[in-house]
Amino acid sequence: GGAYRTTRHPYKLNFQFGSLVQRLTNFEINKSPFLFVPISEIVGGSYDTDYLCDVIGLLTGVGQEREITNQNGSTTKLNVIELEKDGYELI
Repeated sequence: GGAYRTTRHPYKLNFQFGSLVQRLTNFEINKSPFLFVPISEIVGGSYDTDYLCDVIGLLTGVGQEREITNQNGSTTKLNVIELEKDGYELI
């Protein structure tokens, strides 16, 4: 449940323990599911960082995996990556 959305997509998928996912035969995607955001918008601060986005760039670095503690006390693993596109660098 919950109302938290990490994307702007109108639908939310909720997988339960007993959920079953199967491959469809004869299925075509006519429109790209990606909504690419220029790195310049992210670096420049004009993108709403409350939402996830799709980016394309050159992976220029990978940091060490680390664990952070969230506000509610649970922990999350993360790995910082560096991307470069059109002279902009995103870390």
